[in-house]
Amino acid sequence: MNTQKTNLELPVPNLKPERVQERIRRERAQEHIKAMPGWELTTDAKAIHRAKEFPTPEIASLFSTFVTGFAGALNLPVAVHHSGGQVVVTLTAKPDRGRLMVVTDAVLNFARRLG
Repeated sequence: MNTQKTNLELPVPNLKPERVQERIRRERAQEHIKAMPGWELTTDAKAIHRAKEFPTPEIASLFSTFVTGFAGALNLPVAVHHSGGQVVVTLTAKPDRGRLMVVTDAVLNFARRLG
């Protein structure tokens, strides 16, 4: 009987604390989004967006102004685009050292408040 010993090298996962935290936040954001009809999480989990339709362009404009002011009061980044009666809202977390981060609880709570 011939037995040979081999060394199997398994890949070592990248367990840097900040990467683990980012993964946890990403999974948590995905779970929250499931309970928020109309909102979608981007594939990199660094933004959420939603389109809303309003009966007139004037109402869409008023909603856009409301969202922009509300986000400003909470010190949260927001991008709002409207065309005709449609408004698209995109929310992101505040950048950290110039880098976009995974959406935070503050972003998810704001989206929930917007409906």
